[in-house]
Amino acid sequence: MTKAEVVRYLEGANGKQIHLGLEVMAELMKALDWPDQGLKIIHIAGTNGKGSVSAMISSILKYAGYKVGRYNSPYFKEPNECIRIDDQLISDETLIEYMEQVEPILKVLEQQNKMPSGFEILTALAFIYFRDKEVDFVVLEVGLGGRLDATNVIRQSDLSIITRIAMDHQNFLGDSLELIAREKAGIIKDKGVVLTPIQNAEVMRVIESQCQLKKAQFNVMIEEDIQLIHVTEDMVKFTYHQEVYTLGISGKYQAYNASLAIRAVEILKAQYGLEIHKIHIREGLKQVRWAGRFEKVKTNPLCFIDGAHNVDGIKALTETLEALPKRKTIAIIGILGDKEVDEMLRIIVPYIECFIVTRPLSPRAMDPKMLAEKIKRYTEQVYIEEEIEDALRMALKLATGVFEKVQILGFGSLYMIGILRELILKRERLK
Repeated sequence: MTKAEVVRYLEGANGKQIHLGLEVMAELMKALDWPDQGLKIIHIAGTNGKGSVSAMISSILKYAGYKVGRYNSPYFKEPNECIRIDDQLISDETLIEYMEQVEPILKVLEQQNKMPSGFEILTALAFIYFRDKEVDFVVLEVGLGGRLDATNVIRQSDLSIITRIAMDHQNFLGDSLELIAREKAGIIKDKGVVLTPIQNAEVMRVIESQCQLKKAQFNVMIEEDIQLIHVTEDMVKFTYHQEVYTLGISGKYQAYNASLAIRAVEILKAQYGLEIHKIHIREGLKQVRWAGRFEKVKTNPLCFIDGAHNVDGIKALTETLEALPKRKTIAIIGILGDKEVDEMLRIIVPYIECFIVTRPLSPRAMDPKMLAEKIKRYTEQVYIEEEIEDALRMALKLATGVFEKVQILGFGSLYMIGILRELILKRERLK
């Protein structure tokens, strides 16, 4: 089998379908002899911040000397990005090896009309890899929702984290915060340990009720314990419980995510008697990297990309823009049609001088012309470029000659910013 054949399995006819339900995933895991058995798993659900919190926890545990497997989604360029140990991506050779191991099972399931989705297959491959490499911990990010997400096939977790919950994916998870919270809280296990930041009262009632039902230990992080000190384009300095930390990525909201990661590590330390000291936490946060979350990808002109793709994410993005030096902002925007687009635009438009609208590579993408018409209700500085590369080319042209006064910001769908990120970095490598 070749790498291209692996990708075809993961992105083929059934590959990109969203399949909520555990029946097929359980069949696949059973055929693989339940590779999650014996793994210490930190399971993370939520609307925003899952990936950042998982990266931070993994980095802290790594610097404390533990071997950490991490599973995130979606990927920008290749599936290897989803599966890593100590921040090293799974190799092509290993990915192919495990796919060849799973392929006979997939053919049997396909004959039974139970073909797993690409996400389910990739999730199973991650479990095999982490089991075989005997990792100390697995940091496992939910793909969509929680209760019926493929990652929730696990029978037990050592810590369930539920990050901030907001309105998103209503067509899959429900049209109210309560319904969405129920789906997210579905990752809570019998007699498990749960951590969440204090958030909307309706959400907190759902999580606390689920903890009581499952007899799970309920822990909260209090936002008042966080104090922001300084935000630059490269870092965030903040205090949590009066301890000063420097985070190696930007974004005002990342102080909040980092504090949640610190609280998670404190719980794990108490639970397992882990040898984790303040120096490990400080170094882990200082060295953490997480692509696509207010990431600076170019200096002249300044180019940032951010995966803000819902109302809560857009609010967080504007807080970061307010914290940084004021510059003229040229935005490249591409979003999916099932988002609260009007509210997102109402929030972000005052921070943007010029919009270039493009199309994410997704069948759910909003038509650029339709999005442009919505933006024109607020400003006339709107251009349309269907191709993401053309959108970047136009943004760079508009920024020519005023590098010190302008920044380019690509935001919206991860299906767009991943391609945009690669295009920018490729241009930088060719210089």
